[in-house]
Amino acid sequence: MPTDEDLEDAADRGDVDGVRALLAAGADPNAENVADAPIFHTALRRGDEAMLRAFVGYGARIAAVGDNGRTVLHGLASSRDGSPLLRFVVDLGVDPNTQDATGWTALHLAAANGYERNVEALLAAGASPSVTTRHGLSPADVAARNGHDGIAARLRVR
Repeated sequence: MPTDEDLEDAADRGDVDGVRALLAAGADPNAENVADAPIFHTALRRGDEAMLRAFVGYGARIAAVGDNGRTVLHGLASSRDGSPLLRFVVDLGVDPNTQDATGWTALHLAAANGYERNVEALLAAGASPSVTTRHGLSPADVAARNGHDGIAARLRVR
């Protein structure tokens, strides 16, 4: 029986065939890594749709929320170009307005990092620019605080 470490190693390497083989051999598609996040989050940060499809095909709970309140969308929004998978993940049932333990949504993260394509993809997928953090900050506020004035203006228009 494959171990969680085997699956994590294959995902970290970007080895889609290895991930498929391990899942077919009985690896848990919902196994967590040492940071208590589902291993498929690691695969998502790589932006690998084929790997995501492998995990989902073997029963990964794509809409799962980690102990810190984060979903796969939080991870994708934090990556330089998570936009190709953002809509795909929302279509699989992940709520684009899920807030983590501090109240941040995926849109907050994309805006804070200045990732315009991710911001646009999240808005198109139904993310709300009016959700605020526990400290009362909107996505536009965090964009402006980090010098992403164009994104802040775009989010305030909505």
